[in-house]
Amino acid sequence: MAKQLARLKDFFEGKRRRCTLDDYHQLKSVGNENRMKLMISMPLSNHPVSGLPDEFVEEYALMEKGNSAANFKKISVEVKAAKFTIFTTDTIKSHVVRTDGCTLNSFRLIGAGVEEKRTVSLDFIVYIPWSDNLHKWCAENLHADFFCETVPSQMELVEEELEKPKGKKKDKRTEFDPEAIQKAAKQGDLIQ
Repeated sequence: MAKQLARLKDFFEGKRRRCTLDDYHQLKSVGNENRMKLMISMPLSNHPVSGLPDEFVEEYALMEKGNSAANFKKISVEVKAAKFTIFTTDTIKSHVVRTDGCTLNSFRLIGAGVEEKRTVSLDFIVYIPWSDNLHKWCAENLHADFFCETVPSQMELVEEELEKPKGKKKDKRTEFDPEAIQKAAKQGDLIQ
């Protein structure tokens, strides 16, 4: 898969976005490091989506239509080494949890409902370093709304699938024949 840059920084940085904690799990790495896996849903319908990367915009516009048959689109983007901050409201200055070294991935656009009840959300996973405070907050706020700020510290990468050739294509190039070129030049058929 080829990789190209996406700009989630413009979408997340400096903006407090409303989210819902759908689920969470405690993880332990091979090196005995504890982490948390947070499954998060961020509503996009009726919320500002300025800065949404091009990879998302077309699918979002399609899903946002009231009679859209499109309900799911996975966007292969990963944000590494981000600062992730959780707030209880969109205006309060003090945070509940703030941590560096987070990874955001598995971004999916999810459409639900029809006509005027149609909603689109951006679901994603956050891998975040373990803390007792975070674990307690997750247990108390499962399926609850919260606000987050994300500051990506690295460029994000999008993985694109390369187009696979459909069978062997015939080479349309012609072979170089110097005699044919000289003959065409003498007859005046050669374009200059």
